[in-house]
Amino acid sequence: MIKKLAVLFVLSLISGCGEKQPPKTVPNVGTFEEILAKASCMACHQAGSLMKFPSWEEVAEKYKDNKDAEIFLTNKIASGGSGSWGKMDMPPYPELSEAERRVVARGILATAPKGR
Repeated sequence: MIKKLAVLFVLSLISGCGEKQPPKTVPNVGTFEEILAKASCMACHQAGSLMKFPSWEEVAEKYKDNKDAEIFLTNKIASGGSGSWGKMDMPPYPELSEAERRVVARGILATAPKGR
């Protein structure tokens, strides 16, 4: 299921779906899972993690009604920080391109429960 979602995200990213600006050429940035592995995101962000960082589903639930959530999460991944989830610190990931961060943000938001 996640692999199918990742393919859809990459395709929508490449096609410019949902963007108000003309689509830009986007290099092959990899799948949601590949980017998560590259940045070691799963070390902290798993359901049931002993480290008590939020799971993707918790993040998606928190931001599901925020129209600017994709932009916010894309920037949060780049800059890191704390305060959104208490005193936990998330390191910055400036080495990920904006396209990679956008794929991750879209992948996270897609895990929000539907129909609530």
